[in-house]
Amino acid sequence: MTQKVLVTGASGLVGKRVCKELLFVGKSVIAVGRADEQSFRLKFDYPCEYVQWSDPVNQPFPSGVLEQVETVIHLAGESVASGRWTKARKKSIYDSRVCSTKHLVNAVLESENKPKEFLCASAVGIYPDGNEELTEEYKEKGDSFLGKVCIDWEKALEPLSQTSVRAVSMRIGVVLALGGGFLNRVEGLFSNGLGGRLGSGKQWVSWIHLEDLARLVLFVINNKEIKGAINFTAPNPIQNKDLTQFLVKTLKSWVGLPVPRLAAKIAMGGPGELGFVNQRVIPKKAIDAGYEFLFADFKSAIKNIYGWREKSIDRYFYAEQWVNQPVDKVFEFFADEKNLEEITPDFLSFKVLKMSTDKIQEGTLIDYQLKIHGVPAKWRSKIEKWVPGKQFVDTQIKGPYSKWHHTHSFYQMAGGTLLTDKVLYRAPFGFLGQSSSGWMIKKDVKEIFSYRKKTIQKLFG
Repeated sequence: MTQKVLVTGASGLVGKRVCKELLFVGKSVIAVGRADEQSFRLKFDYPCEYVQWSDPVNQPFPSGVLEQVETVIHLAGESVASGRWTKARKKSIYDSRVCSTKHLVNAVLESENKPKEFLCASAVGIYPDGNEELTEEYKEKGDSFLGKVCIDWEKALEPLSQTSVRAVSMRIGVVLALGGGFLNRVEGLFSNGLGGRLGSGKQWVSWIHLEDLARLVLFVINNKEIKGAINFTAPNPIQNKDLTQFLVKTLKSWVGLPVPRLAAKIAMGGPGELGFVNQRVIPKKAIDAGYEFLFADFKSAIKNIYGWREKSIDRYFYAEQWVNQPVDKVFEFFADEKNLEEITPDFLSFKVLKMSTDKIQEGTLIDYQLKIHGVPAKWRSKIEKWVPGKQFVDTQIKGPYSKWHHTHSFYQMAGGTLLTDKVLYRAPFGFLGQSSSGWMIKKDVKEIFSYRKKTIQKLFG
């Protein structure tokens, strides 16, 4: 039977990537969330069972759900980086982690068929601030607000020590990912020359690439000897001043003025001070167990995330969608250029005019006509790459953008197909064009792919 894995916080940045990794390796996912199922599935594109747990702080976990589950991955918790840390906000941050964990642990204790392992999120915030030495899993714990939250968070797992369930606390560092987390909060500042070092810039930042985080979750599941706390960080922490330089260089921008700690605290409260915390953490347990990081240093991680950016005005759009049809059938639909008209919204008046070959293949030129906000336009694309059943890439040769590079990929997942679209685009007329119409182009691209997603869902189910 397919191994069932229960994931709380499944619709979040980390949760979605972990679920994706689980499905790719053939596991079955039971996603848990607070919203009703219809709302949840608007944010979650992968096949799964869904369990609503509307109030994890005050409600016990729904009974009977865990009976067929082999692994629990508990990732739910209120964001610590948004909103000022008022007394009420701190209580919400604490309760969303500690109380929900206690309820979930109680459900495990009451289950006849208990899961084999319980992986629970924690954070490097458990370590003391200001320690310049490399911090392993066994070092002393801090007494800050987040330190106390993490200590109690991990203590909530202690009742499992009296059972056969393997308990693991994943002490996660700053997560690096395109379009989410830390980078999503600072990208706008750094892209516009407003990103500067925080204070002296000497404080250490312990980070991990999202892809390594998801792979490390699978590694922990498969390596039964790993128990207790484990650091989910890359092996090479970076100082804030070096992080700033790498970001500025990669984003084709310039360094802004330094940000004093007091100014950040006044402007943002508790979250404003997070960037000043000095924690130099290494993943000793993961390394000793044999995990090999895809991105061990910050430079390679940032290059992977932003390597597509040739100019500061370049923009990136990503979309994905799972359909319950085999890859060959889905790819066959996209191999017919006429079907592009069916999945394009009517307001574009999109029409294929001609194609340089009888069938789409590498090197094929395709001419279209369309309207952009009512203005007629011509577009010529070239198929740069064509791998039947897997991927194709089309690039604008002539058209309304300065750059348009669209990668369509097709993956087998859970008996169906995961479609992904990666679009690199650049507004016309350089910086002036991006400043005046960038927001409108972004809106149009999102609307086009939203329509496309709905249409594909109707066509393939």
